[in-house]
Amino acid sequence: MVFMFKKLLLLGIIFSFTVVIGGGDSEDFLFFKSSGLASIGPCRTMDPMENQIRRKAANVILEIYDVVNNKGRFPELKQNAGKALQEEFSIPSSWEVTQASSRIEGIQIRHVSPKEDVSLSKCVSHICEYKGELVVECTSAATMAKFSVFSAFYSDLRINSIKSFLCRELPNFAIATYFEKLNTIFSNYLYDELLSTDDISDIQLGDFLYIKGHPLCLTADYARGENLYCVGFKRCNPMFIGFGQLFIDGPKTAEQIQHSLAEAYALQSPDYVEAAEALREVKKQHFYQSKIGIEKIRKALRL
Repeated sequence: MVFMFKKLLLLGIIFSFTVVIGGGDSEDFLFFKSSGLASIGPCRTMDPMENQIRRKAANVILEIYDVVNNKGRFPELKQNAGKALQEEFSIPSSWEVTQASSRIEGIQIRHVSPKEDVSLSKCVSHICEYKGELVVECTSAATMAKFSVFSAFYSDLRINSIKSFLCRELPNFAIATYFEKLNTIFSNYLYDELLSTDDISDIQLGDFLYIKGHPLCLTADYARGENLYCVGFKRCNPMFIGFGQLFIDGPKTAEQIQHSLAEAYALQSPDYVEAAEALREVKKQHFYQSKIGIEKIRKALRL
């Protein structure tokens, strides 16, 4: 009888732990719950701790994109002496703008990063409290989301603290390019290497995806592609959130995003292409995908 009682007690503890860590009713994930999304795709299993980490990441991503999509807009293009110039960014004072070369697109783009002397948690709260209109593009919005996730796990960290921690493993970090530094921070703690793929069937909650637009738009100022995060599942479909009007009412499927990119090209290209043909071209493009580094987060959380 005593043995049976102990066994039932142990099972109760295990069940309680599973509900708290792996269940969908935690008060910490109200934003995720309110979006009507599932945390695991069809025919998947996931251990409770990984589910917890992934839902926390998705909840943070949904919340920050809700802010930037309601407060933000893309910078407008301006003409000056025959040259197209982009409007200046408008961001909180705890963030700074840096110009660097994108390894994927091979062009110079502006980027944002938290300032060294401000904690990540303050940088994230400053986005939410910003009184003006946020003027950024989708790459910078994606960066804000990444640092917001980083802050959710390491709220008191500052950029200089991250650099100092990384320098113990990477002696050349100080002379690395801006994009290499960002990639190092994310790959060491949150994301694995970015890879090109045609198949997103193994995408999971919290993963990053880049969907390229029409190939003739790669150097244009519209419809080059979308920086996205998987924030849940509806039936068999992974749902993605990004920056812009398309996502103002919530996440979209990859197919919906491809249709939007094709339509943007067909409507705005000076060489008009039928929408169906544009969609075929968009569907030929590879996805860029990276996976959230659960084991790296677990290891860091134990330190």
